[in-house]
Amino acid sequence: MLKATYRALIQHCGGDDAVTDPQRIACRRIGALEAELVHIEDRLARLRRSRKEPPQSLLQSYASLTAQQLRLSREIGWERHAKPLNDEPQDLHSYLARRSASHGSVILDHEEAD
Repeated sequence: MLKATYRALIQHCGGDDAVTDPQRIACRRIGALEAELVHIEDRLARLRRSRKEPPQSLLQSYASLTAQQLRLSREIGWERHAKPLNDEPQDLHSYLARRSASHGSVILDHEEAD
């Protein structure tokens, strides 16, 4: 669980090459918290199925870990980051210029067509 969550979060942040060390640390901790939260959720479900009340300490631990995970998740951001394409140009003009150089047939400017 930890490893799968960690890898998914690294991809969410733009991939291995785009992630900073602090982001990597946050992703690892979010993954560890997720593994613990899933474990607690399983325990809560077993207790509820057996018609038992979970101990208050377990609910408090769950709430505390959830809050910590949420805080760390906000640090890395909710929006997915695009993976940078190091071998591709960053804007349309650069892309067209590159294509023109390699294929010799792309028109870069509408004025050149006249």
